[in-house]
Amino acid sequence: MPYIYEIPTNVSTPDALIGGIVSNMPFLVPLTLFFIWFFIFFSGVNRQSSRLGQADYPFWALMASLSTLIVSLILSLTSGFINIDWLSILVVVNLLCAIWLFLDRRVTEV
Repeated sequence: MPYIYEIPTNVSTPDALIGGIVSNMPFLVPLTLFFIWFFIFFSGVNRQSSRLGQADYPFWALMASLSTLIVSLILSLTSGFINIDWLSILVVVNLLCAIWLFLDRRVTEV
């Protein structure tokens, strides 16, 4: 049975497959990181507000930022997935969320 399209046979590893996709769609990794950040942030806020009646937005923003930074650092081990611009943006977002958290707290709470 003939295929409708040619199956790529020169892909040796899953990294090469994802690298080919990222080279054709460069917005894939930033949108994935954006999704990870919002998923962790809104999941944490929703769960905490349903349990306690109020949510700690600065805390969940920092947790989502740290998780996104860890995922991006893991993805940056493979060449071509994440460039230095996106890593620097993530570090700045982490710093801003940490500043927001520490300014939101009293001295005795941190």
